[in-house]
Amino acid sequence: MSMSISIKNIVPRAKVLLCRGSTNGRRHYLLLLIIVLMGWMIRIIHLDRESLWLDEVYSILFVADRSLGAIISDTFLVDFHPFGYYAFLKGWFRLLGDGAWATRFLSVIFGCVHIATTYWLARSLFRSRAIALTSALLASLAPVAVHYSQETRMYVMLMTLWPVCLGILWKSYRSRPSLGWGVIFILVGLLFLYTHDGAGVLALPLLGFWMIWGGPHDQPNRRGPPFIRS
Repeated sequence: MSMSISIKNIVPRAKVLLCRGSTNGRRHYLLLLIIVLMGWMIRIIHLDRESLWLDEVYSILFVADRSLGAIISDTFLVDFHPFGYYAFLKGWFRLLGDGAWATRFLSVIFGCVHIATTYWLARSLFRSRAIALTSALLASLAPVAVHYSQETRMYVMLMTLWPVCLGILWKSYRSRPSLGWGVIFILVGLLFLYTHDGAGVLALPLLGFWMIWGGPHDQPNRRGPPFIRS
């Protein structure tokens, strides 16, 4: 009798806790959505108020009259930046054209994705919704992030991929040996490297750490990349 009474009491309480958890989760992601939308509004306002400056004009002219193959080959000859951003910009031209507002809007999208990737990195590192939301809010409002999100250049794409590289590295570090994480890290790392000529300064130390680190504190004998560790 006492057992049946206790079960009858526990089940409703468990349902209440589950409902509260799902409600808090929905509120949490609603706040994240509000932060991203706020970042989008900040970036989109007066997007074409300023005229294109020299480097933006160069980006447009470099891409406009070249095929994708020519862009890839010519970046090694006439531009010290890799072709990653220019390839994205070439595809963007076919969607919205090559005007100031249209080309800068691609950077606005990267800027909003940067807010989300910053959130994901903070959530992965600290496992805290509050810290993750605060990080996303800072990324949304940071003047440097807003500035580069309104330029037809590759800097905001670099800022967007950097948290992804860090987050994948951390996820790989904390997980069991997995070929999947290794492949994802390599692919994102290559995209990161082919975005900006300075990406290697950030990526190579990450790659070195990924190759030689010891495992997590609870598995001190694990060494090497996660997809070849035993």
